[in-house]
Amino acid sequence: MTNEKNKGANEAAVENSPNAIIVGIHELGEKRLITPDQASVSEKAVRNKDYALVANRALTQGTDPELLNRTVPESVNKVADKLGLTPEQATEAIALAHQRGPGALSVDSSEEWLWLVLAKHSADESKANNDPAKTLADTARKIVAFEQYANQATDPMGDAKAFRGEMLEKVQPTGMAPLGANVPLYESDLGFYAAYRTGHAIAAVKSTDGLVFYGTDGSIDLEKAGIKVDKVLSPTFGIVFPE
Repeated sequence: MTNEKNKGANEAAVENSPNAIIVGIHELGEKRLITPDQASVSEKAVRNKDYALVANRALTQGTDPELLNRTVPESVNKVADKLGLTPEQATEAIALAHQRGPGALSVDSSEEWLWLVLAKHSADESKANNDPAKTLADTARKIVAFEQYANQATDPMGDAKAFRGEMLEKVQPTGMAPLGANVPLYESDLGFYAAYRTGHAIAAVKSTDGLVFYGTDGSIDLEKAGIKVDKVLSPTFGIVFPE
C-alpha cells in the first residue's frame, strides 16, 4: 500500500525533526516499552538519509520489506545470500514488489522467498493504529527480531514456504469488491499476495479508515479491467476513497 491512507498522520510525522523523534525513542526506553537494542535500531532508522520516508513508515505504519532493507540492509543481505541473491538483486526485487506488488515476483523464485521472509517480519498496514508511539515500539521489536532471525536462519526458503502456506490458509477474502468482476476483497495487506497466488489477477484490500486499494498481478491494467479508481498510483495499482 501507500502512505496516502495515513496522509494526515504522515504529514505530522514529517514535521517532527529527527532529534524530536529520538527523544521519543529514549522515552519509550525509559518506560521500558522497548529494549535498548530496539531503541538503538529505531534511532538508526531515524538517522537514515531518507529520514522522512523511514520516519513516516516507522511512526505510522510499521515495518514492511522496503523499510527493513533501508534500515538493516546487512541483515537483509544475509538472508538474500542464503537464497543465492546478490545485494543488488535483493534490492531490485524488494523495490519491484513495493512498486508493483508481490505478484510481480516469479513464483517459487529466490526473490519471492526473500519477500516472504521479509513480509513475515512486517506489520499489516491495513490495521495501522494511528498511535505513533505504539507503532514505533512495534517497529523496533520487529526489526530487532528480523536481525536476530537473519543471524540464525539456516533455511530461509523453508521458512518462506511455511509462511506462505500459513498465510494462504489464514488470509481469506471477506467478500467481493464493489468494482470489477469477481474481485476478492480482503482486510489484510497480504490479501494481494494471497489472491495472486490462488489464481486471481485482481484483488482489493480495505483499510481500517475506509480506503479500498485495488491491485493486479501485472497481467492486466486496472483501466482495462474496467476498474476506475480515485487515485492512480500505477497502471496496476490505485485507491478508491470512502464516500
